Amino acid sequence: MDKISFIGDLMFEMPYIKAQKQKNGSYDFKGLLINLAPMLKQSDLVVANLETVFAGEDCGYTTNLYSFNTPDEAVEVLKECNITLVTTANNHCLDRGVKGLKRTIEILKSNQIDYIGTYSNPNEINRSIIRTINGTRF
Repeated sequence: MDKISFIGDLMFEMPYIKAQKQKNGSYDFKGLLINLAPMLKQSDLVVANLETVFAGEDCGYTTNLYSFNTPDEAVEVLKECNITLVTTANNHCLDRGVKGLKRTIEILKSNQIDYIGTYSNPNEINRSIIRTINGTRF
């Protein structure tokens, strides 16, 4: 049986980001979704709504209540939870401008996480994601 899981908004608010900062300056987000990870790993496809950008440290991490930018280390949690497709078209996709959106797409691509909803160049405007799971096209 094919199992597709959808999880809601992945948001990284200021208190959470600050709490994950390590003494060496890196970030450790391993506790996020720790209880869901075993269940999500059983899915053939996990889709999440990415309510943040990965614009990089130079763009300033989340300091405002409703303007997000998350350290790249958070992508590791997505991978650990078997999240291989994220929607990026939401009210936070431009929280750090077009530069932040383009970098987010690059980070997702480099971590083999597909995205849908936004694009980094006009050639991708009609881009769609088709997955074949156990012989069935989705």
